[in-house]
Amino acid sequence: NNVASGKSVAVLGEFFRLGWGDGYIIDYGIATDGVFMPPGHRWDRGAIWWQESSDSVKNALKVHLGKVYKINKLVMQTNTRDLYRVHWSDVRGGGYPNSVDVRPVDSGGGGLSDRTAVRVNAETDAFTIEHHSGGGDMFSVSEFQACGRVANAE
Repeated sequence: NNVASGKSVAVLGEFFRLGWGDGYIIDYGIATDGVFMPPGHRWDRGAIWWQESSDSVKNALKVHLGKVYKINKLVMQTNTRDLYRVHWSDVRGGGYPNSVDVRPVDSGGGGLSDRTAVRVNAETDAFTIEHHSGGGDMFSVSEFQACGRVANAE
């Protein structure tokens, strides 16, 4: 069950809403709309993208879940050439920070990755997504999903 579906997405830093020359305008909520683009799709067209070297701020997307959920899996679609880090504060440990690296699954042609899943053991109300490393200074996220259930529902 994707508990991030339709949840709000906030940004820190400078993000771009226009593709290279084609002017695709998107809403940051595309990251939680539940829709994966075809693997290999151009990373700057329809995805949230940023150039990390454009200012002194470490850019980040923050997905607010609205309440605390127990999460067991994250699924993302990102630019294939980069490594991303997802952070959260785990409420079980008094807000102790945790993170996991997400290395995209390359479908063989560059562009956007295939669905990339990682197992986590999180109890949180928000996730922060940043780039960790990559082949350039351009990064993109087109989908973020958090699979789990409400923390109190046993």
